[in-house]
Amino acid sequence: MLWVKDLVMHFSAGATKGSGSQDSTTDGRSRTGGIDGVSFEVEQGELFTLLGPSGCGKTTTLRSIAGLERPNSGSVRLRDQVLFDSESGINIPVNRRGISMVFQSYAIWPHMTVYKNVAFPFEVLPRKTRPTAKVIKDRVEQILETVGLLPYVNHSATQLSGGQQQRLALARALVTQPPVILLDEPLSNLDAKLRENMRMELKRLQRETGVTAIYVTHDQSEALSLSSRIAIMESGKIVQLGTPREIYDSPSSEYVADFLGGANFLEGMVTGYLGDEILVDTGIGVIHAAGQPKRGNGTRVVVCLRPEHMQVSTLVPAERPVNGFEGKLSATAFLGDRIDHVIRTGESELRIRSDASVRIRRADDVFIWVEPSDVIILDC
Repeated sequence: MLWVKDLVMHFSAGATKGSGSQDSTTDGRSRTGGIDGVSFEVEQGELFTLLGPSGCGKTTTLRSIAGLERPNSGSVRLRDQVLFDSESGINIPVNRRGISMVFQSYAIWPHMTVYKNVAFPFEVLPRKTRPTAKVIKDRVEQILETVGLLPYVNHSATQLSGGQQQRLALARALVTQPPVILLDEPLSNLDAKLRENMRMELKRLQRETGVTAIYVTHDQSEALSLSSRIAIMESGKIVQLGTPREIYDSPSSEYVADFLGGANFLEGMVTGYLGDEILVDTGIGVIHAAGQPKRGNGTRVVVCLRPEHMQVSTLVPAERPVNGFEGKLSATAFLGDRIDHVIRTGESELRIRSDASVRIRRADDVFIWVEPSDVIILDC
């Protein structure tokens, strides 16, 4: 459907590859996020997410697809049409790419009604390619009904709430039935509860309309809940690409594991095997890991332990599990449906997430453990 190949873009002549250099835009704002050899393919009907911290290049990649930025090299192809190719000098203008984009600020027209905002993409088309007034009216009302804004069709855009304005921006992007819609952190201006609700609304809209979408965010929860596939970006490069489950369960590096979900990390050395379990000697003791690629004895590795995969209790289980260690509770954070515990064991502090029913007092002696199948081993 959409192919992005070897996109490179540096914002200043003195920038080096992957430097994340800063430069200024025409309106005087500094910008970051150069990209260095970004390649991926988006399939029909997929919601593909570019995920990473500020300045990693995700928005630059999105703007390059839209035609708002001109990369130094690489190519972008949508179906059978080449939108950009540095070698052949092709660079299709923004208004001829047929791609819709929703910005972080929504960019709705405050002086127009809801109807006029959604109909606007048709109004700017050349007269010979513009649909009839009836077709426009039908399309606008259909998409407004889909996003739940039909009762507000004649309201001023400024009368809408933040969530409604976000849905209005989506409706305007979808009304022309584009092959691809680009979304640049569209939920970041909403409060936490509304943002959570809008995630589900956005996922519903994307599935109902069948539109192919590329979504940019730094929010791991958004990426996990919305995406068909995720590309994790760091310093202008894609460092891992896969489904949310694949990346979460099998991160390729400490950076990916920490960014997508958070984790405890322990340095250690492979000391042998017990059946199919790797034995790793760490600062808190020997940890067993099952289902991991084999490493030779003496290999330095990093043990990754997800907080929600670990168990904590004031009692030692009757059958003491492997990967079980004594510790002491040093801090807790009540989060409503769950509790985050900080447990000190040896010289390390581990974060463990438990059900809210688990009650432990600060400074209590505790026992913690993790199943070997939940241990992730990363190369140093």
